[in-house]
Amino acid sequence: MKRWIWLIVLAQLAVPALAQDEGGDGGLFDLSSLGNAANVAPEFDPVAEIRTMLARANVAPMDKKQESDLKKVYEKEVKVVAKTYETRFGVPLKEAMGALQTSARGRRGGNSRRPDSPLVVEARRLSTQLLDKMIAGLRIDQQGPLRRHQSEQTRTTKLNTLTSSLALAGTPLSPAQLTEVEVILARESRLRTLLIVEAKGAPYQSQVVQLEAQTAERLVALLDPPQRTAYAATTAGAGAPRTPRAPSRGIN
Repeated sequence: MKRWIWLIVLAQLAVPALAQDEGGDGGLFDLSSLGNAANVAPEFDPVAEIRTMLARANVAPMDKKQESDLKKVYEKEVKVVAKTYETRFGVPLKEAMGALQTSARGRRGGNSRRPDSPLVVEARRLSTQLLDKMIAGLRIDQQGPLRRHQSEQTRTTKLNTLTSSLALAGTPLSPAQLTEVEVILARESRLRTLLIVEAKGAPYQSQVVQLEAQTAERLVALLDPPQRTAYAATTAGAGAPRTPRAPSRGIN
C-alpha cells in the first residue's frame, strides 16, 4: 500500500525531466498508465530514452549490439543506486523513473503541482546520471552530435528568454547587443558540449555551473543598468549573478 501511494504521489508531481533537449510540457502524469491492476508503474526504459534522444537530434540510430551493450551498462549502474533510493522512498527506482518517462511523453496540459518533491527530484537526478553513463558509451559520432543538439536547445531557450524578458520590461537589446549576446551564448553552448563529452559519463554539473556563471557575468557586463535590473529579475531563481560583476577569468 505504501509503495502504491508513493507512486501516485510521484505521478502527480512528476514533470518532464528526461527529454532535456526538447523542453518540458508540464503535463500531469496519467494515473491510468501506472500499469496493471496492482497499480505498478512501468519500468524506466533507458534504451528507448536514448533511442528517442538520437532521433530528436537527427543522429545515426544505435544498432542492436549497441542497444544490448548499453542496457548492460544501465543494469550495472542502476544496481549501485537503486537500493538506497527504494530504502529511502519505498518505491523501486526503475518504476519511479518510469513514471517520469511516461509523464514526459504523456498528455499536454497545465501543471500547478510543485515538481520539487524529494522523491521526484532524486528520481530525476538519478535518471540523468544513468543516461549520462549510457550516452558516454555511444560512438563519438553519435554522442558528439547528440550533446551538441542538447546544448543548442539550451542556447536557444536562453536567448529567447533573455530577449523576450528584456523586451517585456521595455529595455530591449540593441542590434549590436543582440549580436554580442549571440556570440556569448554560442561560446557557452560549444564549451558545454565539450565539457559533457569529455566527462565520459562522470559528473560534470559543477563545471557547467561555472561556465554558466561566466556567461552570466559576460551578459551583465554587456547590458545597461535598466537591462541589468530586468535580467537579474529573470535569472534570480536560476543561480545567475544578482548584481553586476566584472567578467572573471576562467574557461576560455
